[in-house]
Amino acid sequence: MAEEPDKEKNETVSEGGTYSPEDTEIEEKTRINKTRLITNIAVTLAFAIGYSFLNKVFSLETAEGALKVLCDALFVPGGFFLGIGIISFIASDGQFDGLGYSFSKFGKHNLIPGKHDDHPENFYEYRLRKTQKRKSWFREAFIVGLGAVTISIILLVIYENL
Repeated sequence: MAEEPDKEKNETVSEGGTYSPEDTEIEEKTRINKTRLITNIAVTLAFAIGYSFLNKVFSLETAEGALKVLCDALFVPGGFFLGIGIISFIASDGQFDGLGYSFSKFGKHNLIPGKHDDHPENFYEYRLRKTQKRKSWFREAFIVGLGAVTISIILLVIYENL
C-alpha cells in the first residue's frame, strides 16, 4: 500500500515510498534539457554546413575530398562542445574552487586598493557557499560533442580506407 504524501513536509510519493524535495532537485539536475540539446545540435549542424559550403563540398569531384571536408566540419564543433562538457563536469564537482578562492583573495587584497574584508572568508566557508550555488554540468554539450567527434572519426576511418 502506497503512503500518502505529507503536505506539511512537502514530500512526494514514488513507487518505492516517499522522498524529499532534495531528491527531486537531484533528479532535475540529472535530467537532460531538451532545449539545450536541440540548440547544441543546431549550432553543430550550422557550423558543419557553413564549413562545408565554404569548402565547396558539393562541387568536389571525389568522395575522398568530400569525406575530408565533412570530417573537419564535424570535428571542430564536436571538440568545442566536448571540451565545454568536460570542463563543466569538472567544475560542477568543485575542482576549481581552490583556484577561484585564491584569485578572489588576490583580487580583493592586491588589485582593489582599500578593499579589505573585516571578516575574511576562509576556504571552508568559500567552498560551502559555492556548493550551495553550484549548478549541474552541461550534459547536452558533452553528448553533442561526443556524437560529432565520433561521427568525425568514423568519416576519417572511411576516408583513410578509400
